[in-house]
Amino acid sequence: MAFELLKPTFMFAPVLLHPDPMKLSIVETDVLDFAISSILSQPNTDEALYPMAYYSYKFTAWKIN
Repeated sequence: MAFELLKPTFMFAPVLLHPDPMKLSIVETDVLDFAISSILSQPNTDEALYPMAYYSYKFTAWKIN
């Protein structure tokens, strides 16, 4: 059900923006015991943050200590 609610936002809203070198860029990161993720965002004309790039990586079993 949650996917059905989110599907229109991924189809019609700008999911990723092109970077503007004149604007402030914000990097958000998160690390768990088994994964790492990051998002590079910039404010759009409405001052809300919009993602430009994202990265996630799930650690293999031998990298988890």
